[in-house]
Amino acid sequence: MKPEEYSFVELFNKIDSQLVKEAEEDWEKGKKVSFFHSSFARAACVAICITLGALYIFQPQVQAAMKEFSGWIARILQSERDLSPYAEVIQKQEVKDGFTLSLDEVMLSENKVYAAVTINTEYPEGSVNGGAYVTVNGKDYPVESVLNQAEDIGQNLGEWVPHQLYIFELAEELPETVTDMELHFAAYRNDEDLLEEKNAVAFDFAFSATKEELEKEKIRIPVEKRVTLEDGTVIHFKSLTLTRLESRIEAELEKLPEGKKDGDLAFSDWYLDGRDSLGNPLWYICENIGEKDLAFVCDVRSGVLPSVDSTWVELQFYYFESVSQEDQRPIDTVEGEDIVMEDDGIPINRVDVGEPFRIEVEQNIK
Repeated sequence: MKPEEYSFVELFNKIDSQLVKEAEEDWEKGKKVSFFHSSFARAACVAICITLGALYIFQPQVQAAMKEFSGWIARILQSERDLSPYAEVIQKQEVKDGFTLSLDEVMLSENKVYAAVTINTEYPEGSVNGGAYVTVNGKDYPVESVLNQAEDIGQNLGEWVPHQLYIFELAEELPETVTDMELHFAAYRNDEDLLEEKNAVAFDFAFSATKEELEKEKIRIPVEKRVTLEDGTVIHFKSLTLTRLESRIEAELEKLPEGKKDGDLAFSDWYLDGRDSLGNPLWYICENIGEKDLAFVCDVRSGVLPSVDSTWVELQFYYFESVSQEDQRPIDTVEGEDIVMEDDGIPINRVDVGEPFRIEVEQNIK
């Protein structure tokens, strides 16, 4: 039977409260639903298939419960985990040229600085950008990227959202000893100033804090696990880093088939999924961070992050391969319809490599 075709939005809308309720029940198989393959669509679909129950964070009653959290970082991330005990409360305010900015909370995780900021302005077209560097111990550390997320992603277009989260990803690791930090922001009165980066109103928030205060409960665990692909490629998993905000598994390409270079490999199609000892679903995406260095990453925004309170995590390495339509296997069933995946119209299957492996999470918090 020919698979029925759905866009991501159409498929996602099928997952409602009734579906979540039935997530652990056995469903009768029906016709197939084709989920068109793209970097975003594939990632979203795999996350859905880890556990449909995890999607309850999108239900209104759970969103309302999240509002009870006092921590702005957790509220803006829409995290079901209360992060407020781990955030450093700053509460510094500056008023300049029609803008009022308040730095509310700061958290640190590896090379990322999470900053919750409350912004108000008298300019309808006003906007605020994160700075190009973060100052630590008097030294400027370049910012590789800044992600800006508003409290309510469903806000009406053009309506000002005062509570914002800025995630500064630094180009290098911070020093082990941190005594003071300064975050920089640039405010613009209108779109023209923003596009041309002119007439910026500078806001600089300096505060004293140690790395231990900003980065609480950080766990580092050595790992010795190797996975061998069918073509002879050997992936060596070396370490696991875990905080309340993100997790990272360092790996390297230990062996490549003769004549193959690391640039020939489809890193973006490599994943790890599984669960931790508390039953939390896990999902890591592979990134190529060096010539033969890899990092499998996930964070609190995805909702599939291990807990620092877990005693172990169990993971399965997998990738996707192109197959004939006759050999295509469904990856899940939604409301009686099989879910299959395609890459530009070509059917693909998930391929698990090796057996699931377990990493013991020793409670040696740094």
